[in-house]
Amino acid sequence: MAEKMNLVEQFKSLHDEFASLWAEAMKSGHTDKVVAMYDKDYSCTVFMKDNSQSLVFQYEEAMEGLMQSVQALIGAQKRFENCIIHTKHDSYSYVFYEQVIVQDNKELSRIFTTEEWALKDDQWLIVREVNTIIS
Repeated sequence: MAEKMNLVEQFKSLHDEFASLWAEAMKSGHTDKVVAMYDKDYSCTVFMKDNSQSLVFQYEEAMEGLMQSVQALIGAQKRFENCIIHTKHDSYSYVFYEQVIVQDNKELSRIFTTEEWALKDDQWLIVREVNTIIS
């Protein structure tokens, strides 16, 4: 049990660094360091708040959308609230959190997010993500 707690703490440090990279990108508009955290086989499923058909994005389209959204929201904050980390084993982890975008003290969106991370070639990468838009 202590070993699993140690894995969670190590992964929490990595995810805190990921959040810091996002904060830097939201201030500067430079997304290279954030994009580098995503696996080339990454996919993202988005469930809309109106229960319409879900959207699925593969790596290229997802990264293009990531870069466009950062450019459109320079100066906004991306918050990672209510974060829970579960390590499946020493090379695979899940992160659950509410992604909150705030600009000028106004909440623009709240998205329930699940990230799946895998250790590949000694680097932790996001391999899959599911987003449910709350507001």
